[in-house]
Amino acid sequence: MRLEAIDSETGKLIFLEAENLTVQNIEELNSTEIPESLLKSSIDNLNISADAKSMLYRITYITVKAGNIIIKLGKKILDIVISLFNSFPEAGFGLILGAILGILIGTIPVVGAVLGSTAIALLTALGFTLGIKEDIHNKSLAREIAKANKKFDGIKGQLNA
Repeated sequence: MRLEAIDSETGKLIFLEAENLTVQNIEELNSTEIPESLLKSSIDNLNISADAKSMLYRITYITVKAGNIIIKLGKKILDIVISLFNSFPEAGFGLILGAILGILIGTIPVVGAVLGSTAIALLTALGFTLGIKEDIHNKSLAREIAKANKKFDGIKGQLNA
């Protein structure tokens, strides 16, 4: 099946051949576990800048056209992220804690100049890893991530210019 989308960087129409896309895939991609009103209120309640919230709202409008059907990819992606964060809070907490620690190290004179960006990346990854370790004891996070990834199998394909 031929998919159409707008490239977010160039604004040009791009095409993708998704041979494995089925009606069932499209229905699953357009279904969400979190109602749209809760998705929007979740974004509103985040303690982030208005610019970051605006970016998240823009993500909700990312779509792909498959024939005459619009696939709401942005909403599905945020739906999955919020669902995973709600189900596995330790991984999210570890990610945030690691990022904060990395930023704090980056603000220390001399040390921050030398280790700043490296410390942020390493501590963020370490915090996420330790958080996942807590969440993954029963392998449920890995299964949920694999299940979420599988939902997008139908739209994987060849990009045509």
